[in-house]
Amino acid sequence: METTPLNGQTARSNAPQPAADESDSAAASATTDFKTFLQLLTTQLRNQDPLKPIESTEFVAQLASFSAVEQQVETNDQLSSIISFLVDGPASGLAEWIGRQVRAPAAVPFDGETPVELFLEPDATADSAQLVIADETGAELGRLPIDPTAERVSWTGEGLPEDVTGNFSFAVERRADGEFLSRRPAEAFTDVVEVRRDGAATLLVFADGSTLDARDVKAVRAGAS
Repeated sequence: METTPLNGQTARSNAPQPAADESDSAAASATTDFKTFLQLLTTQLRNQDPLKPIESTEFVAQLASFSAVEQQVETNDQLSSIISFLVDGPASGLAEWIGRQVRAPAAVPFDGETPVELFLEPDATADSAQLVIADETGAELGRLPIDPTAERVSWTGEGLPEDVTGNFSFAVERRADGEFLSRRPAEAFTDVVEVRRDGAATLLVFADGSTLDARDVKAVRAGAS
């Protein structure tokens, strides 16, 4: 997926435990899509006209789609395995979260140079969108027009005075024909600084004090250190 530049033309939550069911449902859906695609491709090959076989370019495109679906299923399985180990494992395993980065709608640091990669949830019905920039308390600092279809943008301080650094949070407001549609938080990779048990839930705590149920994590990676 390509990163959309921010050029002015285009560009804290405690989640409920039932989100685990949503994650399982998404993984099951991807697996079902994979099996269905495989069945359709096999049926197509079995019933094609020998005198008019599938064009090589079309067949290659179908194989590429097959590979992409397969990789998506494998990625979902691997992420689910990692999260299950870290969440459902022994209490000592909670320390494994510390030092990792997870994708979350939390405030992230900006040093004035290193771009902040933001992940957005697009809305096909919107015809305009603005990136809302706020400090870690949520106080709005500025706005910036972005492409309403963008799923990922790289922010390097646009919309703020020069040499401004600190922790910032982001949201995206979308409109259609001038009418307000939605305001949704943007996500970024954020360091986990603390882990808490809250009943059956495992809460990840970030530097700004916000928390996230570990089962709502969409991506995890090693920390910068």
